[in-house]
Amino acid sequence: MVPLLIWAKSLERKRNKMDDLKKALRHKALQVRGALSPEERESANQRITELFVQTEMYQKCKRLLLYASYGSEADTYAIFEQALMDEKQVYFPKVVGMDLIFYQVHSKENLKPGYRGIPEPDEVAGSDSLSFGKQLGQIWSPVMAQDTLLVYPGVAFDRNHNRLGYGKGFYDRFTARCRAAGQVPENLALAYVCQIVDAIPVQEQDEKPNRILTENGFVYHGNINRYSHRACK
Repeated sequence: MVPLLIWAKSLERKRNKMDDLKKALRHKALQVRGALSPEERESANQRITELFVQTEMYQKCKRLLLYASYGSEADTYAIFEQALMDEKQVYFPKVVGMDLIFYQVHSKENLKPGYRGIPEPDEVAGSDSLSFGKQLGQIWSPVMAQDTLLVYPGVAFDRNHNRLGYGKGFYDRFTARCRAAGQVPENLALAYVCQIVDAIPVQEQDEKPNRILTENGFVYHGNINRYSHRACK
């Protein structure tokens, strides 16, 4: 019993240390991303959108699971508008308890401040709460994974595609549920070049995107991307 208690305490110390490392990196990465000027952000967002809609992943998908960009995140609303013009089904997440539920959205007007002020599908988008499903369309489920592209947000990423989120594990749990159902959609993350770091502390439950797209192109193992770039201040 004593060796087991020692092991448990050691494991707890390691977890606490990992959590502290993530917290420190998250704080610094948010500072760096937030320091981008409006001009730098606009230019990077435009380039990310241009590159994204040119990817084979986007062009082949019929359904798009987008995050609703908030604060200093890489913008997704231009992608949303283009996807609607391309007649794709677009879904945005809503926090329900500790889970993410993706609802089909037909207009930016259907997004209202929700969890922590982040835009979410609005339950009262119609004349009454019963019209929610009719107004916003269907709820995405893993059985629809084929022809779906999931887009991850994130605070920081590394060259091995490890992802540092905001600390609540919503996308980790969502992806784990898809995997448990045997239906993980094709996926990528959007980020600015300044969000790419040397290494992300990783824990067992952490999920990572298949690819990471920045304003300079895809992040490849061992290289940030195939283009030259300057680090963000």
